[in-house]
Amino acid sequence: MKRLIWSFAVGLIAVVATAAGGNGELRLQPPADGFQPPLSPRVWQCMPHEQYVPGPRIQQASYTVFDSLFNAFSYYGSNQTCVLWEPQTQTFLTIKRGALPPSPDVTDNGNNIFLVWTTDQGQSWRRAGPILEGTKGVLAPNGAPRYPALALLYGDAQISTLDASAVAYFSPVTDGSNWSGLACGYIPMTAGSVPNNLFLDKYDDAAPDGNQYLHSYGTTVNTTSFSLNSDAVYAFGMLSLFPSPAGSAPTAQNNNIGLIKVDVFGIDQFMPMIPPPLRSTNFADPQNANSRTSSEIAVDIDAEHNLYAGVFGRFTASGDNDPNRTSFGVAKSTDGGATWSELNILPMSVIQAYAAQEGANPDSSGFTFSWAWNNTTTRVTAAKDFVVTGVDQYSFAAQFMLVSGGQITGIHYVEVYYANGQWGIRKIADATLFEANQQWAFDNGSEISPSQLGCELQLCRTADYSTVLFKTLEAKVVTVNNMDFITTDVVVAKRSVDAGQWDALRNATESPILDRITWLPKVVPNGLTAVPLLTVQSANRSGTEWDYLWSNQFLLASASQSPTPDEVLRYRQYVTYSQFDYASLPAWSSGSSVESNPSRSTITLSPNPTSESVTVALDADGTSRGATLALVNMLGVVVKYVTLTPGESTYTFTVTDLPSGVYAVRYHSGETTATATIRIVR
Repeated sequence: MKRLIWSFAVGLIAVVATAAGGNGELRLQPPADGFQPPLSPRVWQCMPHEQYVPGPRIQQASYTVFDSLFNAFSYYGSNQTCVLWEPQTQTFLTIKRGALPPSPDVTDNGNNIFLVWTTDQGQSWRRAGPILEGTKGVLAPNGAPRYPALALLYGDAQISTLDASAVAYFSPVTDGSNWSGLACGYIPMTAGSVPNNLFLDKYDDAAPDGNQYLHSYGTTVNTTSFSLNSDAVYAFGMLSLFPSPAGSAPTAQNNNIGLIKVDVFGIDQFMPMIPPPLRSTNFADPQNANSRTSSEIAVDIDAEHNLYAGVFGRFTASGDNDPNRTSFGVAKSTDGGATWSELNILPMSVIQAYAAQEGANPDSSGFTFSWAWNNTTTRVTAAKDFVVTGVDQYSFAAQFMLVSGGQITGIHYVEVYYANGQWGIRKIADATLFEANQQWAFDNGSEISPSQLGCELQLCRTADYSTVLFKTLEAKVVTVNNMDFITTDVVVAKRSVDAGQWDALRNATESPILDRITWLPKVVPNGLTAVPLLTVQSANRSGTEWDYLWSNQFLLASASQSPTPDEVLRYRQYVTYSQFDYASLPAWSSGSSVESNPSRSTITLSPNPTSESVTVALDADGTSRGATLALVNMLGVVVKYVTLTPGESTYTFTVTDLPSGVYAVRYHSGETTATATIRIVR
C-alpha cells in the first residue's frame, strides 16, 4: 500500500498553538496583549496604490503586491531555489525571510522564515509561519538565517492539494561575521503541523589525505526533490562548503561542493555528503585560502529520477582541459545520491571553437567567475544556471566573454549543452545591458545596481521536459514626456528540446518600471502559458513623482490576502507576482515611448560619449529666467543641477567625478522640456 509522506513523520509532527487568520491562512498570532500601531487612514489613502507613470501606461506585467519584506535580499542568491511551481495542484510557492508582526516586545529584525503560496494564479494567497524564528529554537544563539531555499515533497503520489505534501527547506546561517551552519526543516503542509527544524553545524570531513577538516556551509542553496518509490522520497540541497576556521584545510581542499540529503523516511533525515566528483581536489588548487576555483550551479533530475549536479570551475582532470581556464562539469547519480559518476567536463576545444567562430581570440575568450575580466575589481557574480532536459541530456546558460586584442569586444548569452554524447555551445542572444551600462556589472557601488546580476540569468524547463526557457534582465531607454531614462525589463526566449534554434528575445514585463530582483521557477507550465514571475521591488522614501515612478507602487492583492497598510508602509520592499503567456509576448526592443509630446526645444551634447566634460547646447538663445539643466543617472537621481541665466544657451558639466554609464541631460523652462542621453566612459 502506497504510503503518504506526512503519515510517516512520526515523532516529527506536533500540534502547535496557531490560529487561522480571517482568510484561513496558517500563521503565528501576536501575543494577546500585542500592539499593532495604527496607520492613519488619511496616510493610507494618500499613498499611491498603482504604479505612477506620467501619461498613458504601457505595461505587460500585472505586478500585484502579495507580500512585503524587511529585507529584499532575502531573495538574492546566484544558485538559490526560492520559488517553485507544482504541476499537479498548479501551486506557486515561495519561501522568504521576513519580519514578525510588530509589538512593543518584538524587535523587528526580519530573521524569520515564512512560506507563501497561491493556488489560483495570484488571486488569493496563504502564508504559513514563521516556520523558523531566528531568535528562538534551534537557531538561538547560532545566528540568523539567510537566502532560504525550498523543495516540495510528495513522493510518487497523485495529489490534489498541498495538504498531501511536505516542504523541505534550507537556509544558510550567519553569526554576523561568518557563515556558521545551515538551518534545515521538514514541514508537513497539513494544517496544525509544525516543522522538524535542525541546525547543521560545521562538521568534520574525511579528506583524501586521511585528515579531518572542519567545513562550514555556504551562502546559497539549490534544490530538487524526487521519489524512487513510495518508500524512498528525497530532497537535495546543493551548496559550496568553506573551510572553517580559515586555514583549517589545505588550499587544495578548501572549497568542496556539498549536498544535504533530506531522506523523508530515514533515521538520519538530514544527511550531509560530499560526492567524490565534487571534492575540491577535482579542481585546480587556488593556492590561496581566500580564493576558490569551483562553484556549484544547480541540481536537477530527469524523467527517470536520475540526479545530476552541475558545477563550474577550473578542473584538474586530464584530457582536453586547461586547469587555468574555467569550464562546466556534471556528475550523475542513479541511486538517490549514494554513488556518483565521474565529472563529464565541457572540453576546452568547444569553448575555443565558439570564440573562433565569433571572430574572437580562442585563447582568452570564455567564461569567468565574476563580471570583471581580471576577477579582482568586482563582487558581482557572473550568472549561470543548469537544467536537465532528458536522460544524459542537459544544458547550462551563461555569459560568454568575447575577447580580442586584450579587450572584451562582446558578451553573449549562450547555452552550453550536452546531447547525444557530445558537448556544444549555441548562442541565445547578445547581452546589451552590460555594454550600455557597465557600472551595473563592474561597479562595486550597490546603490546604483538595478538588480542582483548573480540571480537574474535563469534556465527553466517545462514539466514535460519538452521546452527550455531562458530568462534574464535587459536595459532599455524609455521616453516619458520627452525625457529619457534607463529601465530594465525581463526578457525571455525558448527552445524546443528536439530543436537547436533559440527564439529571438521577447519582452515579458514591458513597462517603464525598473525590474529589480526577479525569479522564475525551475519547472514552468507546459506550453509556457501563465508562467509565474516573482519580482522584489524597493520603494523610495522621497515621495516625488519621479521617485514614485522608480518606486514601483503596484496594485495590491485582494483585500482578504493583501499585506496590511502597516506592513506595506513599514517595509517598503514589495514582493510582487505576475505571469505571462510566452506566445503573446512582444519582441524585445531596446527603446520605447510612453507618451509623445513634441518638445518646443531641442538640445545637443558634445562630446558624446565623454570622459571629462559635456557641453549642452540649446537650439536658440534667450532662455527665460528659471530655466534649468539637470544631469540624471539611470535611477532618476539628479547628480548635477544648474539654473541658467537669461540668454544663456550653452553650459558645460564636468563629469570626471561620475561613474561610467548612461545619463540623461534634461532642460526645463516653463512648459518647455527637452532631454538627451549622454554616455560617460572611462
